[in-house]
Amino acid sequence: MTRFAYACLCALLATTAALAEDTATGVAARQIAAEVPATDIWLVELPAAAEKTGPVNITNRPGYDNQPAFVAAQRILYTSIRPDGQSDIYSYDRQTGETARLTRTPESEYSPTPVPDGSGFSVVRVEADGAQWLWAYSADGAPRSRLLPGIDNVGYHAWISADELAVFLVDEPPVLRVAPPEGGAGNDLASGVGRGLAAAPQRRALAYTRRDAADRIELWIYDAVDNTSRSFGGAPGATEDLAWMPDGRLLMSADRRIFIRAPDQEAWRLLADLSTRVPGPISRLAIDPSGRWLAFVVSE
Repeated sequence: MTRFAYACLCALLATTAALAEDTATGVAARQIAAEVPATDIWLVELPAAAEKTGPVNITNRPGYDNQPAFVAAQRILYTSIRPDGQSDIYSYDRQTGETARLTRTPESEYSPTPVPDGSGFSVVRVEADGAQWLWAYSADGAPRSRLLPGIDNVGYHAWISADELAVFLVDEPPVLRVAPPEGGAGNDLASGVGRGLAAAPQRRALAYTRRDAADRIELWIYDAVDNTSRSFGGAPGATEDLAWMPDGRLLMSADRRIFIRAPDQEAWRLLADLSTRVPGPISRLAIDPSGRWLAFVVSE
C-alpha cells in the first residue's frame, strides 16, 4: 500500500495533491470531481423512526458528500467536493435545512471534527506538496493553527480529550498514535489499523479497528486512563466505521443495516434495517450528542 492508497479517502487525497498545481487549466478540477466516489449524507431519527419514517437525504446531489460530524444537536459538518474539484467543509442545519460553505482555502480539507472546547473544529488539510497536516479552524471556517507539528501524514483523527489526539498515520503499515495537540512525544498504540476511530463520550477512551490474521475486522477499545487496549470482538460487516452512543453502546453498519452493541454484550443486535430505504451501502456513522439523530453516508 502506498502513502495515499489506504481506503477511499487516502486515494482521494492522492488525486487532490497530485493535481493541485494544475488547477489553473481547469483540467485537474474536472478530473478530481469525476474520480471521487458518488456519496450522499442521510439523516434519521432513532430508534423507532428509522424503519417507520425512513432516513432523509440531506445533500442529495451528484458528487462527493462525506464524513459527517455533529457539532450540536442541529448542526452537521461534512466534507464536500464540488464540480470545481475543491474539497471544503460545509455545514447543514437540521432545523432549517440550510447548507453553508465554511472553508474557502486553496488547500483541501477533510474529516471535520469538533474540538473539545467547542470553539471550532479540526480537519486534515492537504497541502499542494501532498503533506497531510492537522489544523484547527474557528467555528466560522477560518484557519487558526496547525496541530501536531512535525506530523505531516495524518489520515484520520479523533479527540480523546482536550489534551489527547488519536491519529491514523498514513504509513506502511498504518499506525495509530496518541499525542498532545501541541506536539511532543506520542504513544504508538497499534499498527495495521483501519480508518475507524471514535472517541468515547464522557470518558477518556477510543474505539478503533484492526484486521486479524484472517483479514477480518476486529474492534479494540483503548483506555487512556490506564493506557491499555482490549479486544471488543469482530465487526458485524465489512465496514470499519463506528460511532458511540451517549450511553456507551457502539454502532456499526453492515451493507444497508445498522447494528448496536453494549460493552457487556457478546453479540451485535440489529437496530435498523434500511435495505428498502437507501440506495446503497451505509458507512461513516455520526451520532448527535443526545443519541437521537444518526447521520451516515450512502454510496450511490
